[in-house]
Amino acid sequence: IAEMEANSLPAGYFSNNISVDPKFVDMANGDFQIEESSGCVDKGTATSPWETDYYGNPRKKGFAVDIGSHEFQPIPRGIVIIVR
Repeated sequence: IAEMEANSLPAGYFSNNISVDPKFVDMANGDFQIEESSGCVDKGTATSPWETDYYGNPRKKGFAVDIGSHEFQPIPRGIVIIVR
């Protein structure tokens, strides 16, 4: 069945597929955001008409878009100043 479906798609449709663990944050509980170490980060192509991801975040955060509906959102790192 998969072969029949693939044959009905345009040439090159699967050329950018990868075979890696997506490293979802918490798949068992429905959180399909990807972790920073995911092989899907920056591996997509910018052929999508959508400029934002599932949560409304910009689709390109890094060198390229991420594979999947969630763009990885890095945790801001830097100096934290606590005023007492």
